[in-house]
Amino acid sequence: MELLTYKDTFAALLAALAGFLVVHWQRARMRPASVPPLGTNWPVIGMLPTLICQMVNFHDYLAERLIKHGGTVEMQGLWFSDMDSIITSDPANIRHIMSCNFRNYPKGPIMKEIF
Repeated sequence: MELLTYKDTFAALLAALAGFLVVHWQRARMRPASVPPLGTNWPVIGMLPTLICQMVNFHDYLAERLIKHGGTVEMQGLWFSDMDSIITSDPANIRHIMSCNFRNYPKGPIMKEIF
């Protein structure tokens, strides 16, 4: 049995990472977008680069994206953070979430205390 060298291990890891990125990119292209994204969704780091670049004028950027896409956009965080969310300014969506189907949308402990 032969042991792998450092170069072989590094090459295998690099090939696996490249394969992961290609598969992720293909899946993102093939998935129908029911809600448009807030910015470019990168593998692993999500939309973090977009948010960092728009940090100075984030509210203006968010307002422009909401107007452009009809009032609702999707924001995806880091893949391990579980911080994916949908941002909406559409009155019909807000009424649906806050009044009609409030129990169907978990809000978290702070929002539960407020409501």
